[in-house]
Amino acid sequence: QMSCGVTLEAHAYCWGSDVGGSLGNGPAPSDWTPARVSGLEDVRHVAVGVHHACASLSSGAAYCWGRNDSGALGTGPSSPSSDVPVPVVGGLFFEAVSAGREMACGRETSGTVHCWGANLYGQLGSGGGASQTVPLEVRGGHVWSAIEAGRRFSCGIAGGALYCWGQGYDVGGGPDAVGGGAFGSVTVGYEHACGIDDSGAAFCWGENFSGQLGDGTTTDRVAPTPVASDSVFVALAAGADHTCGVSGAGATY
Repeated sequence: QMSCGVTLEAHAYCWGSDVGGSLGNGPAPSDWTPARVSGLEDVRHVAVGVHHACASLSSGAAYCWGRNDSGALGTGPSSPSSDVPVPVVGGLFFEAVSAGREMACGRETSGTVHCWGANLYGQLGSGGGASQTVPLEVRGGHVWSAIEAGRRFSCGIAGGALYCWGQGYDVGGGPDAVGGGAFGSVTVGYEHACGIDDSGAAFCWGENFSGQLGDGTTTDRVAPTPVASDSVFVALAAGADHTCGVSGAGATY
């Protein structure tokens, strides 16, 4: 219901539905054109959940705004929703953030990953099923190069290997190795995920009722399955029930 972006001047803008203050510009109505997120400078990265969003700054600080269901803002116990950015607690320094449904994760400069918010399916990767209002480190002791928070599960890459945790994986909280080759990126939708390996080939797995895995079928896949394309991909983005990608030639699929 909303989108966000970062300008060349390192300012964050959001547009669309302002449910729960998810546009981050105060008590304003929904905005059909980009509106600048209040109070943030030197924004490095912004990530959109369902009714909240998070950003990491050049300083490494992380801020979130919008609805705080299940602790999605990472601002500690008994914190309300916020229509302006509020700092994630814990004194951590994040290179990038990723927002899922009522939860979020951040990857530190050291390669460790912390997640917070809803945890019913173990999507925080920190063990147990209780929601967390503060960042907790993902188990396993891995050095992560990428992290993607999803709806009921999350995925990351460590040493080129793909790992996921949450629904369909180790609900106890430990990342499960997904398999496949060496991957450089991963993206997570509602009930599916996709990644690009070191050769630029795209793979997807999970639910496929809308053809979101791109393998020419509507058959669900439990392991990474090649996308039916000879293109060398440089970027993928998984939506709720669809996926898009950009090839090295600059074509969009």
